[in-house]
Amino acid sequence: MKDLDSRLQEQLSRRDRLKVDLERKKGRLEEAERRLKELEDKCREKKIDPENLEEVVQKLETRFESSLEELEKGLNDLETKLLGINVD
Repeated sequence: MKDLDSRLQEQLSRRDRLKVDLERKKGRLEEAERRLKELEDKCREKKIDPENLEEVVQKLETRFESSLEELEKGLNDLETKLLGINVD
């Protein structure tokens, strides 16, 4: 009987640990959902659809790359002009 009692106590302790773990994970999930909603709201405030973030990021990367190419071209042109100036 003692063996059964100890097994029962072990399983009850295990159950209690799992309950605590479950509650902690529920809390983390609730916090993550709250934070996600905050971020989605911030996106909407900036007129960005949070469901299309991948598309928005792609557009921004394209615009950035285009701007960088323009900067490089402008700097190359300036460098060429400066090299052509003779300061004797």
